[in-house]
Amino acid sequence: MAKAKSHKKNVVDSKFLTDLADEIYNPKDKSFLRLCTGTLQNGPDPVCKTRTMHCGLGELYFKLTGRQPETDGVSEEEVVDECVERAGLNGEARLEQIRKSLAVLDVPEDTITEMVDSVSYGTETPLSKTEQKFRALLDEIPDVNDGTGDQTAEDDDGKNTCSEKDFLARSKAVAGILRKAAALL
Repeated sequence: MAKAKSHKKNVVDSKFLTDLADEIYNPKDKSFLRLCTGTLQNGPDPVCKTRTMHCGLGELYFKLTGRQPETDGVSEEEVVDECVERAGLNGEARLEQIRKSLAVLDVPEDTITEMVDSVSYGTETPLSKTEQKFRALLDEIPDVNDGTGDQTAEDDDGKNTCSEKDFLARSKAVAGILRKAAALL
């Protein structure tokens, strides 16, 4: 499991994601976490019925909050939303920040609303494009977490018996997604 540690009040930035990627798979020393496999949000984990989230996103949430996702009852989608917000990419949150900044000025509320509306409407901003790419990358983690390695290896009790090679492949793939997301910030 990744280590939970405070990082600029758990702001998601390039360093935060790169550090987590290195904890999941470190290309320098070849160390890696054993990320398990299985369908989750749309059904139970085949090995551990209490596991509610793909490990790649679970590790991200733990690193972000210091708490387990099942303890807080968050979904995979909520983990992605929290990460987007803490990265400062949430368009709605940005508009609210703009509104609050303008509210301290001595201008009528109508003017503030007009200014915020002028920012939010029209062509797509680079921020929203980055948010979309960032969100899409994080949304890939469950598929990458499960889509790499031998998914059919089971013992007589039906438990997944992945090889070290499979665990390594999953860790590399999830770490790769996190590094791509880090490059956007």
